Amino acid sequence: MPEPVGSCLTLEEVARLLGGEVHGDPNHPVPAICGLDGMQAGAMTFIESPRGLRAAEESPAGSLLAPPGTGSRLPMVQVGNPRVAFARLLEHFHPRRRAPRGVHPSAWVHPTARLDPDSHVGPCAVLGPEVQLGPGCEVQARVVLEARCRIGPDTRILPGAFLGEGCQVGRDGMIGPLTSLAGGTVVGDDVEIGARCRLDRCTIEAGCRLDNLVRIGEGAHLGACAILVSQSCLGPGARLGRYAILAAQAMVCAGVQVGEAAQVAGRARAAADLPPGQAAWAGDPAVPHREELRREARRGQALALFEKLRRHL
Repeated sequence: MPEPVGSCLTLEEVARLLGGEVHGDPNHPVPAICGLDGMQAGAMTFIESPRGLRAAEESPAGSLLAPPGTGSRLPMVQVGNPRVAFARLLEHFHPRRRAPRGVHPSAWVHPTARLDPDSHVGPCAVLGPEVQLGPGCEVQARVVLEARCRIGPDTRILPGAFLGEGCQVGRDGMIGPLTSLAGGTVVGDDVEIGARCRLDRCTIEAGCRLDNLVRIGEGAHLGACAILVSQSCLGPGARLGRYAILAAQAMVCAGVQVGEAAQVAGRARAAADLPPGQAAWAGDPAVPHREELRREARRGQALALFEKLRRHL
């Protein structure tokens, strides 16, 4: 495992950073963090169950992130959600490496483009007229930004991405490699879009997450914090409510509205509007998940009956 970039902490500093409670020596050092696989001697790890606790105590771990009420011989910081706390610590010990500020000599930037001095433009990138980059932006190799694109602070555009004329991307986001945004697409703050996605003049609100190979049609709208898993598709004019989820290879047909917090299962096809709520929908066309299970059972029974009759013919 590579050496941590961040500085060594003490248990007290970890607890202060995470809002946890120290059990053991507050000055116990935390030189690194890692999972139970390939554990470094003295490093901090996280546990969520008695089985994980036994594995940690048998490993060379030096300290723990654990749920409240955990008892162990190892010093620990007790937090409500050890897994989330571990992810937050990763940002300290392994901070993201920032690209060098400035424009690479092989990049082409139109004279009317406005680049913050703290931004980065990588090799062979192309920035058209009146493009704007905020502070901390990274436009990496072979990215194309057409005229009047606006990229918010601390957003990364990964290699080979294409943003059409007039695209707007908010702050703290990421556009994955070889992803294409048609002209006029609007992306809110803290949105992450995976590799090889295609977005056709749509609107994506803040906090959304799009996996790889996602397709969104023209005029579609994603509510805040919606999630689209790999190879899912949102048809032209469709609307996805806040916190809604499309699982892998799910499809929402053109003009269909999926309500807030609704969940569409993998390979399902939503051909009609789905109401808001925590309900899960499955099948083609999509129906409530329990009904789809009953349909599957009936299909299985019908096939078994068909085979039985065929053998007697």
